[in-house]
Amino acid sequence: MPENTSPKTVLVVDDEKLFLASLTEGMMEFADEFTMITALNGKKAIEELKKQEVHLVVTDLKMPVMDGFQLLTHMMHEFPHIPIIVMTAFCTPEIERRVQDLDAFKLLEKPIDLQLLASKIREGIQHGSEGHLKGIMLFSFLQLIEMEKKTCNLKVRSNGRKGNLYFSKGTLIDAVCGELTGLEAAYEIVCWEDAEIEIMNVFKKIRKRIEKPLQNILMDAAKEKDEASILGLNDDDVFDSAHTDFVQVPDQHADEIAPANVHFDGATETGDCISETPSTPNQQEFKISMANNIQDSLNELLKLDGAMAAALVDSDSGMALGTAGGGVNLDVAAAGNTEVIKSKYKVMGNLGLKDRIEDILISLGSQYHLIRPLTHHNNLFFYLVLGREKSNLAMARFKLNEVESDVQL
Repeated sequence: MPENTSPKTVLVVDDEKLFLASLTEGMMEFADEFTMITALNGKKAIEELKKQEVHLVVTDLKMPVMDGFQLLTHMMHEFPHIPIIVMTAFCTPEIERRVQDLDAFKLLEKPIDLQLLASKIREGIQHGSEGHLKGIMLFSFLQLIEMEKKTCNLKVRSNGRKGNLYFSKGTLIDAVCGELTGLEAAYEIVCWEDAEIEIMNVFKKIRKRIEKPLQNILMDAAKEKDEASILGLNDDDVFDSAHTDFVQVPDQHADEIAPANVHFDGATETGDCISETPSTPNQQEFKISMANNIQDSLNELLKLDGAMAAALVDSDSGMALGTAGGGVNLDVAAAGNTEVIKSKYKVMGNLGLKDRIEDILISLGSQYHLIRPLTHHNNLFFYLVLGREKSNLAMARFKLNEVESDVQL
């Protein structure tokens, strides 16, 4: 640590006194870098944040009085500059992958590794001082709700819009946004940016109108948003009748299905938002044309000998814009292969190489996995899975080049 630099103040929030004591004692090794202060719940943590300058917060999620989720939402509004590290007992590799876009905070699994904690604190404070924090995305916050199996109502506001998401033990069971309800309302809300979140903890008798898993909803919504981004559409144009599994409920029956009066500890909650601006016929035709073009290209790839599955992936989000075939979880593969490409470019940068990647080949015992970035769309890549016995790599590369020239985005 540079000379004449005073230790940074780190606030640790957890309801277990023995854990706080042992953590504070263990972190004495880093006393020249960090001054550790503690709080037993979110309410006490806010009192500390108001009393003194805090450079980083380490918090558990499950606590009495005011839990970690409520503390996070409060800090988003009142202390957005302070980095956050979340402690959880459920930080599996799958969960880490699912919330890897949480720029505002990191996840650490209990029991805490002190050396790793110290490293994450240094990293968080450094990023905070550089102004790199983006805040907690609603998309990622919802994944934490599911991970921790929390029961709550989220009141969400963004750019004049309002909506409600209802969770029971981490499962999204209903949503309301103006006249939209259930799955249709959920798709409308989950990708809002710069969202303000308020948590209402106790709700009763909420009708379950959503059967689709949260992860599928998030992926579908992100995919539609990515497709709209490629087309240059606004957020107001993202959601339209392309979701063919939605059923429009006649206005005269709205009172029968919308939870217009939901009671929360004596309060009454109503869901409303600014009405969605419908897409114009030309925009819808363009989107349908693009989707068909992508699907035709992927289907063409599946005509290759040995071809098993194919996808077109947006490397900015890790989401598949289109898929074909099977035998592989293409959504998971899309996210994983995005990290492969990023890692390759990072290595090239470290080596001072400025060339582009033509393709990446992963050879398995019975399969080839071929990743091919598009020449004129650097943020997109084809992912092709081939059976080794029947496939010809030279022909596959030729076909990818041919198909890419036919893709119109």
